[in-house]
Amino acid sequence: MSVSRSLLKSNNRNYWQSIRAIRKNTYNSTPIVDGIYGNVSIANHFKDKFSLLYNSVKSGKDEIMTLTHRIDISVRDQCDCSDDCNDHCHIVNKFDVDKAIHKLKADKVNEDGLLFSDNFIHGTDLLFSYIAILFSSMIYHGFAPEPFIRASVIPIPKGTKASLSNSDKYRSIAISSLISKIFDHVIIIRQAETLKTSDYQFGFKPQSSTVLCSTMVIETIQYYTENGNRPVYLLLLDASKAFDKVSYDVLFNILLDKCMCPRIVKLLYYMYTHQSCYVNWCNVNSDNFNISNGVKQGGVISPLLFSIYIDNLFVRLRQSGLGCHIGLTYAGSFGYADDVALIAPSLYCLKEMILICEKFATAHSITFNPSKSKLLCFNIDPIKVSRIYLKGQPITVVDNEQHLGNYIATDVHDRNIIDVVSDLYQRSNWLISDFRSCDSITLDSLHMTFCMHMYGCELWNLNSRHIETFKIAWRQIKRRIWRLPPMSHNKIIHKLTNDIDILLEKRILKFVHASLNHKNYVCKMIMLSKLYCINSTIADNYRYLSFKYGFLDQDWYSDINYLLGKVKMKHDRENNVKHLVKIIGELCDIRDNNSTCEYLDTHEICKLIDMISSD
Repeated sequence: MSVSRSLLKSNNRNYWQSIRAIRKNTYNSTPIVDGIYGNVSIANHFKDKFSLLYNSVKSGKDEIMTLTHRIDISVRDQCDCSDDCNDHCHIVNKFDVDKAIHKLKADKVNEDGLLFSDNFIHGTDLLFSYIAILFSSMIYHGFAPEPFIRASVIPIPKGTKASLSNSDKYRSIAISSLISKIFDHVIIIRQAETLKTSDYQFGFKPQSSTVLCSTMVIETIQYYTENGNRPVYLLLLDASKAFDKVSYDVLFNILLDKCMCPRIVKLLYYMYTHQSCYVNWCNVNSDNFNISNGVKQGGVISPLLFSIYIDNLFVRLRQSGLGCHIGLTYAGSFGYADDVALIAPSLYCLKEMILICEKFATAHSITFNPSKSKLLCFNIDPIKVSRIYLKGQPITVVDNEQHLGNYIATDVHDRNIIDVVSDLYQRSNWLISDFRSCDSITLDSLHMTFCMHMYGCELWNLNSRHIETFKIAWRQIKRRIWRLPPMSHNKIIHKLTNDIDILLEKRILKFVHASLNHKNYVCKMIMLSKLYCINSTIADNYRYLSFKYGFLDQDWYSDINYLLGKVKMKHDRENNVKHLVKIIGELCDIRDNNSTCEYLDTHEICKLIDMISSD
């Protein structure tokens, strides 16, 4: 009941603390891993395993010397002899630190467990000034103290069903110091231009997402299959441990080529080549080990650096002209970090694209795994497709495959909706079971938070018959949450809580609007080209929403609040059960909280709720 009381008092901090305490995800540690007993021995066993991975790519002495010399020359020519560069890049001020600190999440703990992010978030201007002086000194001298180059690595099982006694079934997560995270955010703010990637790389960008990347892939395939006689091939490449095998001499040469401040490059190079980690297993620490490849463990800037590292692959593919096109726009390759999708109109074209990928992988120490890469064929019988090889090994041809968590298949819309319905039932059953003592208002709030993510719903076609299947499942669950009879009117269910029609349509509306107004030129041009196509999810949803809410073409390029306002006005006009919903909500609150009622007891209140909701 503490959850309910915290929610009623609008005490968000206590509310979420109670929730985390109830649903805390823990796994039973095992006393044996790979035949090794004892926490200390297991921690050092993982240390040996991770040390082998993070030292698997060795840069040659000549490459290291050449890079070091280039950095020093760049610092001398571009920084020491340029006052403009000095003022712009090297001096961190308290306002930069303030912005960076407020990007930290609340209640996060330092890797040593002695400091919390709230200590920085609620800090004073004096603290921000001291941190700014520290960062400026680090950049100028190219040196970082130990907290900036140390991280704790924790082995986590890859799934709930993973064997805990097999070290291959664990993945590593790294926890670095909070001060190093603040520094990363400062670098991201100050070097925003040099950290940009091409329009074909969707990873870790503002206003970008995995769903948007999958949309580009799906819309390109639908463009080629619209006439029903044009084959198209989709190859989803799997890069094995790509983040952990980044070659430092290649990465920092790329950063210099992108005109990042040489002093910042020198500092990052020092931090990368001097970083150390230790494995934490059941509160026992292993010995330290050094790292000579891979992006910095636990670093905020690490995903951005990897995106830059692999971005030249998409540039080379676009420059080759190989792959699919939508009008004059190249649409042959899309990526989200290390997930690479190649789309080709012929097998010959696809083979040439694979050769480009293999050459790039060799130069950048990236390993594309043939056994995990998948080939999908559209508008052609897969049996008639000749073998495609990657690194001399055949690639498996499949009917459907997940791309960034979204299914790519001939029935892509239906498959994604069916999966979300199954996930909705599973999450909801868990929630109702674990929080059965909570009142309906609290339970409904928790349901919105933990069960209604609807991942990938932007890819759903609103004309699909499976949309109604999803709505039926949602109404059944809401009746259980509010303890209403099975025959309760659908209109009451929709108005008693957050209306699923509004939630779903707003998500799709915002996605379509953002895509049409996107800063990514490729995304915007593909969306505009597909807007009036017959075989297009984006076009179907565009027409559906335009007809339902009376949107004109020019409306879609206006402010999003204008579109949402029209949606709200239409639903407000249709709301003719508002007074009944308010009565039912108050009665449910009295029933759940055992509040006294002068005229009715609890049994009579339940009968009254059943009568009103079913009438």
